[in-house]
Amino acid sequence: MHGDAPSDAHDAPIFEVPRARYARHLRTLLPEEAFQRSPGKLVHLVANSLIWAACIVFIARTSSIWVVGPCVLVGGACFAAIVLQAHHLSHETMVGRGTTLSCIEMYAWGLAFFPRTIWRKLHNGLHHARVATRADPDRRFTLAETTPTTRLYSLAFYPSRYASRFNPLICTGAVYFAYLLAHVGYAFFGRWTGKPSTLAAVPAYSGRDRTAIALELLVASAVHMGLFALAGWSAVNYALGVVMPAFVASSIVMHYIFTQHALAKATTVDDPLLNSTSVRVSPVLDWWHHHASHHVEHHIFPRMSTEHYPRVRTLLQEHYRERFRIPAAREALRGLWALDLFLPDAPDGKRPPPPQETHTCKYPANYS
Repeated sequence: MHGDAPSDAHDAPIFEVPRARYARHLRTLLPEEAFQRSPGKLVHLVANSLIWAACIVFIARTSSIWVVGPCVLVGGACFAAIVLQAHHLSHETMVGRGTTLSCIEMYAWGLAFFPRTIWRKLHNGLHHARVATRADPDRRFTLAETTPTTRLYSLAFYPSRYASRFNPLICTGAVYFAYLLAHVGYAFFGRWTGKPSTLAAVPAYSGRDRTAIALELLVASAVHMGLFALAGWSAVNYALGVVMPAFVASSIVMHYIFTQHALAKATTVDDPLLNSTSVRVSPVLDWWHHHASHHVEHHIFPRMSTEHYPRVRTLLQEHYRERFRIPAAREALRGLWALDLFLPDAPDGKRPPPPQETHTCKYPANYS
């Protein structure tokens, strides 16, 4: 069962279960240690930062393609791991809220030039609270939002049956940079310009938020000035040591993100087993990427330290086998290229309607 590709509408479960129901059930089957913070995982952040820094130094000291090429790839892989860990940092799985967490987050998100205030509002404030609704900033556009701009944007940046598999913008996950620039621009100028058509949903920003974002961008600039210094104050070395690894990292991160919700079914309640997708990757990647492949598990327990997600996966396979599908990563990626360009329409703030073959009903009496 767990080796199946994402299921189609014809074999979908006929009832939906709220996220809280899974959480209440599974929590009773997990040890208390699974819900404690893991500050020791910050060692990974330090290690990936040092390895990437070493790659930049090597690039600055040699012109050999046999050194530069591997350093670009290794640096990009470390950068991706840092971004994936920054995601879990924002859920306070390693350090509790306070000055220490703020400083670590500003460094980690500063490497990606992503203001932590914007990230928290988009991801913690909207995505997790409004997953798969019109208010989810990470969803695809609906048919009602079809315009020449959204069509061109979707064809350029998202895999679908209408897009080219050789599109370098999709292969490198370049939508990350377009998404980031549009959200930063909206945070500062949205009061006058309104929501850009290329953004699915946006949060509200106060004057205090804009001040914080400006400060975080200054910190990010300082972090990158340090990287520029490591690169020997050379624009070429900076491009090879930082810019190119950034595209390697965005390719890795966005391919996780592409599979996490685009392949899932529409639901009328927040049912992570139906509206989110986990995939199977190698144990080495799972360790290095902080179990980013365990996305259903993350949506059920977003504040759980990542090393416990395999336990949650085992329990989901045991207790929810008929609903929990875990395609191999290659199967999930293949499924992305069969998607339609736009989602079905839904009223504002609602989830897109489920396919006609599915419907909701009361829970069966024997449902655990």
